[in-house]
Amino acid sequence: MCDVQTLFRRHGLRATAHRALIYDTLAGADHPTAEELHALVSARCECLSRSTVYATLEAFHNAGLCRRIPTPAGPDRFDADLHEHLHILTPDGEVRDVPETLGLELLNALPRGVLSEIERRTGLRIARVSIRLHGEPARSENGHPNGVDRRHLAPADAQPAAR
Repeated sequence: MCDVQTLFRRHGLRATAHRALIYDTLAGADHPTAEELHALVSARCECLSRSTVYATLEAFHNAGLCRRIPTPAGPDRFDADLHEHLHILTPDGEVRDVPETLGLELLNALPRGVLSEIERRTGLRIARVSIRLHGEPARSENGHPNGVDRRHLAPADAQPAAR
């Protein structure tokens, strides 16, 4: 692993103390929004403005130092982990990493013949495949979120509701 200054230089960015702080904080965070990253960075250095964090994230994204992850609800999230991995997006805007072995299993299960046919028909070479998984709370056979039937959580001596 290289140091941040070398990493920035490889990606055509000037290395500044503020950029290094923002990048180190992003790399240690779990898919933060720009606002969440600003709060984390501000805890270490109150001198950084919100606009500096936003502009720096944009520079990182444009230079290929982080991923921008659009979410179905709320602001984009960011990930400094650039190795190939999959994400699950939740309805409330949370982003979770898919365990690497399962993500690779899913990607390896893609039919190569279909990918080849897509290339043939479009005249484009598939350089990479990106899959976005959208999750929601699991429901059991009884239709309750996470398999929990809330009726069974009532106290044993509770009276049934009048109809």
